[in-house]
Amino acid sequence: MPHPSARLLCGKAWAMRYPNDNFSSGQESYLTDLRSDPRLVVVKADLKEKEAVVEAMRGSEVVFHLAANPDIAKAVTQPDIDFWEGTFLAQNVLEAIRINGVKRLLYMSGSGIYGENAAVAFAEDYGPCFPISTYGASKLACEALISAYCHMFELRARAFRFANVVGPRQTHGVGYDFVRRLKADPTRLRIMALLQGEELSVNELQEITRLGQSRISTHLGQLQDAGLVQSRREGKRMFYRLPQEVDAPVG
Repeated sequence: MPHPSARLLCGKAWAMRYPNDNFSSGQESYLTDLRSDPRLVVVKADLKEKEAVVEAMRGSEVVFHLAANPDIAKAVTQPDIDFWEGTFLAQNVLEAIRINGVKRLLYMSGSGIYGENAAVAFAEDYGPCFPISTYGASKLACEALISAYCHMFELRARAFRFANVVGPRQTHGVGYDFVRRLKADPTRLRIMALLQGEELSVNELQEITRLGQSRISTHLGQLQDAGLVQSRREGKRMFYRLPQEVDAPVG
């Protein structure tokens, strides 16, 4: 997808966009096509520097807070990364909002706040939340801070709990790795195409594809883990199909 600034600048109502970025994970070249737009001001700074955030936010009416730790797995060896690259940054942003009198905030949270519960479909009113990662814990802490600032300083905010975001500039992540594996072995794409509109067992898929049973089962398991295939048991046999909201790949 295009850079978020491009999306915002498409709307004539937006007078200016202030990205405050240290480019530790992104690249400044992503903004090349937007440089000629006089409404765009790029502030090259770190959100850990509160004074810089306060200055960059002056005159703003709405704040979009997307900054966070982009490498969730890194917390295994550096557990405090999600505090310094998440919760601490949110506190600085909220203070800059308070000091500048900004009244609206859009915060990019994450589904990691819910934790793990295979028995339910998560919804906005699900709770209590028990995150199982420091990333999820940080996002939940940020939401709590935002809630407090809304009540104390007349801020209006919205939190968007994204799951796995996929885009053309991705370099890692669950979605990226899954697509990379699909491209390396298109068998799973073929299985999804076969399951479009009908329910098939492992034996039936084996007869159609001429693949071994263990290989078919492995592919089906990985597709199920990704939420792209559903199963049901009938006696000793398992039948597989695509969920209604998933379209089979073309080609």
